[in-house]
Amino acid sequence: MFGNGVYRASATRSPTASAEGMSEAEKTRLTAPALKDAGIAEAIVCASDAARDQFEYHAAPVREPAFKVTLCTHPRPEELGNAWGVMAASRFLVGDFLVYFGDILCRTNLRGMVEAWVAQDGNAAAMLAVAPLLRTDKGVVTLDGPKVITVLEKPVLALPNLVGIDIFHRDTLPLFDPSADLHRDVVGRLLAEPRQVDDARGRRA
Repeated sequence: MFGNGVYRASATRSPTASAEGMSEAEKTRLTAPALKDAGIAEAIVCASDAARDQFEYHAAPVREPAFKVTLCTHPRPEELGNAWGVMAASRFLVGDFLVYFGDILCRTNLRGMVEAWVAQDGNAAAMLAVAPLLRTDKGVVTLDGPKVITVLEKPVLALPNLVGIDIFHRDTLPLFDPSADLHRDVVGRLLAEPRQVDDARGRRA
C-alpha cells in the first residue's frame, strides 16, 4: 500500500535550482501538483514552529477533498537530524511513504518513481532518486603530491548523486530517530542488514 508523502516541500522545476530563501509554505504550494499527479493523497509538511501562520496561508489553495495537507512543526528543527520529520509525521503515515527534501527544486518524475516502487512489489526496503551527474558550485583540483596539476571551475562530474527524494517501506519506521541522518544512518542501516535499496532509475544500490 502506498500512502503519504513526508516532505519539506520542493517543486518540479530545474534539477539545479535552489530553494534557499523560499518558505516551506511557498514550497508546499509549488510542489502540490507533482504530488497529486503521483497519486499521493496526503502531504505532511515538516517545518519550524515559526512557519505555522505562513503555511496555513499558502496551503489553503492546494487543499481539496482528494489532497490533504498536514503540518508538523518543531521549535528548533535545525538542531535535529534530517530524519526528524519522519518521526514527527509517523502518526499520520499510512503504508509506504515518500520523503521529499526541500533544499533543492527538482523535476524528478514522481509519478514514474511511485509506479516503479509499486512494480517492485515489496522486495525493496527503500528507493532513492539518483541523478547521473554531480553539479558542484565549487572549483576542483587534481594534485601530484603538493603540486596542483589541473584546475576545473564548477565542473559537472559523472558521479551518481542523491536528489533528496526517497520512498521507504512502512516496516523501516523503527530505524528513524530524531537525531538520525536519513541517508547516512537510516539507509546505511538498511544496506548493512542487508536490505534491498533500489535506484529509482532501475538499478539496485
